[in-house]
Amino acid sequence: MAAPARGRLGLGRTFQRMALCDRLTVKENVALGRESGLGGASVLGQLAATRSQRADTRAAAWSAMELCGITDLAGTQAGALSTGQRRLVELARCLAGQFDVLILDEPSSGLDHAETEALARILRRTVEERGCGILLVEHDMSLVMDVCEYIYVLDFGKLLFEGDPPGVAASPEVQAAYLGYALTEAVPEATAAAPDAATEAKKA
Repeated sequence: MAAPARGRLGLGRTFQRMALCDRLTVKENVALGRESGLGGASVLGQLAATRSQRADTRAAAWSAMELCGITDLAGTQAGALSTGQRRLVELARCLAGQFDVLILDEPSSGLDHAETEALARILRRTVEERGCGILLVEHDMSLVMDVCEYIYVLDFGKLLFEGDPPGVAASPEVQAAYLGYALTEAVPEATAAAPDAATEAKKA
């Protein structure tokens, strides 16, 4: 199915390579998430929105920006934002849409530790308040272990292991693939709990 049809059915996503409209403001970029759900539904609706639709879009955009903590950036042109801010705008754009399932592709890419922790809090709050499902495709294992309830571990495109975070952390297969230890070697306790992002990215 085409992207507009998938969107109307409740599927939203962010991209590994950020795809914002740099000349638009943050508020305008986020509003696109709500408007995209109308794509292809009505020719007339693509040309002019009703008053209620405009009000709904404004409310949805503001709610999404509040959830992501970027209301202070509403009037800022997207091209002037930092990497961390742009990631949050992309997430807010998704949250402004009427989506039941979100696919987030490497949302922590380019973020520092503090920004990644803030992202984790937003993701947990999103699930708690919105009740939507999130499929997180991510190389930062600390983020994955922190926020995910169920994990699929891929090694060179093949399913290596699946299970809950404690099961993933205790898996010799995961330790060998992502920490570089042989299955027969003892894994230091400090490193067994959560594979670091740098090692994982090198392996990928």
